[in-house]
Amino acid sequence: MYNMDGVRHALYEQSKAGMNFNNLSKLIICPANILLAYRNVKGNKGAMTPGTDGLTIEDINSLTAEEVVETVERKFNWYNPKPVRRVEIPKPNGKTRPLGIPTIWDRILQQCILQVLEPICEAKFLWNSKGFRPNKSAEDAIASFMYNINRRQMTWVVDVDIKGFFDNVNHTKLMRLVWKMGIHDKQILVVIRKMLKAPIQMPNGKLNYPDKGTPQGGILSPLLANIYLHELDVWLASQWERMPTRHAYKEPPGRNGNSTRSKACRALRKGSNLKELHHVRYADDFKIVCGNEEHARRIFIATQMWLREELKLDISPEKSKITDISVNYTEFLGFKIKAIQKGHKWVGSSYVADKTLQRIYNMLAHQIERISEHPDMEYISKEIAKYNAMVMGVHNYYKIATGVSLSLNRISLTILRKLYTAMKHKGFSKTCEKCVVKIPPTYMETRQLRYIGNYPVLPIGYCRTKNAVQQKKLEHPYAEVNQHQLVAQQISKMWKTKTFQVQHIAFAVNCISRYAAQQGKCAITGRFLLMDEFEGHHIDPRYKGGTDDYENIIVLYKPVHLLVRATDPEFIRRLLAQLELNRKQLKKLNELRVKYGTEVISA
Repeated sequence: MYNMDGVRHALYEQSKAGMNFNNLSKLIICPANILLAYRNVKGNKGAMTPGTDGLTIEDINSLTAEEVVETVERKFNWYNPKPVRRVEIPKPNGKTRPLGIPTIWDRILQQCILQVLEPICEAKFLWNSKGFRPNKSAEDAIASFMYNINRRQMTWVVDVDIKGFFDNVNHTKLMRLVWKMGIHDKQILVVIRKMLKAPIQMPNGKLNYPDKGTPQGGILSPLLANIYLHELDVWLASQWERMPTRHAYKEPPGRNGNSTRSKACRALRKGSNLKELHHVRYADDFKIVCGNEEHARRIFIATQMWLREELKLDISPEKSKITDISVNYTEFLGFKIKAIQKGHKWVGSSYVADKTLQRIYNMLAHQIERISEHPDMEYISKEIAKYNAMVMGVHNYYKIATGVSLSLNRISLTILRKLYTAMKHKGFSKTCEKCVVKIPPTYMETRQLRYIGNYPVLPIGYCRTKNAVQQKKLEHPYAEVNQHQLVAQQISKMWKTKTFQVQHIAFAVNCISRYAAQQGKCAITGRFLLMDEFEGHHIDPRYKGGTDDYENIIVLYKPVHLLVRATDPEFIRRLLAQLELNRKQLKKLNELRVKYGTEVISA
């Protein structure tokens, strides 16, 4: 899509074949890549967060596509980063996490670089790395960790916590590893180096000039972190998982498409004294799983030494330890996990971690206070919607814990009492005669559901467990999807034409995004539309204050768009005869006409 799928596909294949890349700059500053970067940055939650220059995505929305492309090209060719704004984000333990916010133009440029470098690096990254990668997630990491307990029967876990990882990345070492990935374009390397050296504006206004570290908050930082720790993945995998054997065994792919090397591992267990270990990494958080205490102690010491000597990183002695999970819990990504014996086997059992549970309680309790502090029901309904979104967010993330209900039930009664105390004067009840909001089907079966007036309040204690499943290993993560190829072809043409034919880039980008969301079909007739057959329509018209936001735009077949605004009876009759709308389609059309200010067309 956006004419970049084929490029990313080719970069991935070439990188997998071992090619080096000396001329990537043209791809980074090509119009299609820049406009795609703009769209991706615009969709980020932080798009409205200003950098040190005070600009946000709103300041770019009023520019034309040509102006955006020219600005990014000029910035890349003569790159001089502006200071990064330092913000301290509170952590659950009372400490703060330093966050670096680049300017909006620097973020767009970083996104341009990310879109080109990511497929090159993805071709080389190992399966063990689960964080901040396409088709990878925390569920993937938890499922992989549980596999080591349930299938491999390994219960000794090595926790190695890297002390201030993002603040201690060695710039010289990182640039060497970027080069090792096959990225040999010197202009890109210079730009990345300058990004790393960008001054940091502290809250007191003072400028700091870093000699190490990557700013958390930078779009490129997660990819650079994965490149840096890829060396750790390779070293740990070489100790067992990728250790060569005398005989080349034919290994069938596992359930997720990734080979478990079961035959080779069996041969290594019988014919060698090697320490069996497996690891899972999510960004800088990783676990090493071993079969016994001796192996765990050896790899713990070896990993500390390797990190210090090879990556110039130290570990946190307070947080790094060896755990027998048949006795004690280990924590990973907000879960606490233990091995329980069932029969003659170990089975992984997972719950929401205690600190995480307290954080969830504090978050919901604070939102209840926000719900109760205002007498206006319209305000309350919006705060209830936010509360429900928080509950669904918690459930969606933690439902892969085997004991998620037991964990959340520890706080559910207290939360329910807090809700009752705060909202009993607002009609807090177990039933509702006419609910004005659609309740997600998942929560319709529980008696824990409550109502404030006519608005449902979702229960934090009701959550069905879902088995954590590893994502299937894709044959090609950047392959073009056949069923969307025609839509992608049309969008590719649009980037070259429509974006340069409108006054504001925001309207063009949102029209194309809406076209993709509607799968290339007219919102009224359902007809598939080629590039020259559709127009973007403002649901709330501009003359009434309607904006160019994505939510206010739909894509219509040109004759339908004319019909929305038409007032001449004869012209309306001819268009209706041409379109042959059914009753349902005519109803949708009339809804748009009413908003636009034209009269309803009778059936």
